[in-house]
Amino acid sequence: MYAHPIKFVVVILGLTLILSFSNRGVQAQSLSSTDVPSEATPDSIRPSPTVKPSDAPSAEKDKPRRLRNYVGIGGTIGLSGSGEGLSHGGITIMNKRDLSDSLSVRGSTIFGGDRNDSTLALTANFPVKTSSGRVKLTPFIGGGILLRSKSDFEDINVRGLLTGGVDVPLSRRFTATTSVNVGLFEKAEVGVKLGIGYNF
Repeated sequence: MYAHPIKFVVVILGLTLILSFSNRGVQAQSLSSTDVPSEATPDSIRPSPTVKPSDAPSAEKDKPRRLRNYVGIGGTIGLSGSGEGLSHGGITIMNKRDLSDSLSVRGSTIFGGDRNDSTLALTANFPVKTSSGRVKLTPFIGGGILLRSKSDFEDINVRGLLTGGVDVPLSRRFTATTSVNVGLFEKAEVGVKLGIGYNF
């Protein structure tokens, strides 16, 4: 009478045990599959290598240097010559326009004595830069023409000119400059120019 219910209970217990062991086996397999050594970690989930600041390109180096044109005022000290214009010395108005890092056009007018000298020169520039790419000074050398005239711009004489000097950036807005100018007259006339330029 009770044979069939007992068999039914035994079958149920057996199925329960089988399902319990099979679930434990599946869990064990899933745990072992996730325990992967770090060497086997897929590339997609590996941490990206840290970029050191020294490896990153410097923005200052990659950035092109801004050309520094300026206008300014200063003075010229005459060293030798006829004692007029450049060799006399006086208040000087000057300007510079960069054509590139290595070429500039420079002009000046010297109000000295009863004659004025105006100069126009093409110069080669040799920028000296820091490790970060900032220009700390720019030596230059070149040549051009010198126009000498009376104070009322009469009796104009044209001569050759040699020039050489250095520009020193003081700030983003100002540049100090000094140069030696040689006017090629019958007797060479020499003057030293000192001044401050406003960058634009």
